[in-house]
Amino acid sequence: MMANRLYRRYQCAFEAGEDKLDLEVTGLDLRHGAVHLLTSDAGMAMALKHAISADVLHEIPGNLDPSCLVKGLGWATWIKQTSTI
Repeated sequence: MMANRLYRRYQCAFEAGEDKLDLEVTGLDLRHGAVHLLTSDAGMAMALKHAISADVLHEIPGNLDPSCLVKGLGWATWIKQTSTI
């Protein structure tokens, strides 16, 4: 699952100033995914429906910053919609 891999591998890497992460797609701008989620009327519902499941939820630590989770969901949703890998 893309959201699970994204969370495990990067854990909010954007907070450390990394705008682009290597997901086998050169130049994929993950910040754009967060903007897509936050500016879309149905963004959160779409993210919850398509990018996260119960097995991912129980792996998320209790001290995770909620804003990080929101951005991560946005990224996962955008990647799922646009990725061809």
